[in-house]
Amino acid sequence: FPDQPLSFPSFAVTHLGSDDMNTFQGDNADGTNKGVWRWGMMEVNCWVTSKDNRTWARDLDIMRDMISKLLLTNRHIPLYNIDANPTTPTALNNLVRIEKVWETPVAQDPNPAVKRRRLLARYNWVERL
Repeated sequence: FPDQPLSFPSFAVTHLGSDDMNTFQGDNADGTNKGVWRWGMMEVNCWVTSKDNRTWARDLDIMRDMISKLLLTNRHIPLYNIDANPTTPTALNNLVRIEKVWETPVAQDPNPAVKRRRLLARYNWVERL
């Protein structure tokens, strides 16, 4: 990833990859469709600065709660095809299902004024073959 300057407060989202969870018997997903159950993980970082900001800890708590609520109250996220027309994407009739969201500890940033919270979210979907 290229280095980009941060503007505070900010969020950073990274897809950490995916893998086969298990396969359906004969790879039958539904009816005549073939498919594989997959799972993936994403990392969401919340960034603030403590420079000239006495409420940075509160700001990080609010940002963490925003991400947790977003992912845990919208556990089924519909997918869209933006390739054909980015302004009016077409629904794909597929879902990404959020399984779990948790916070993990982070190392101190080399810049002591930069503060971060890191959340991980595990999700799954059926990939049709």
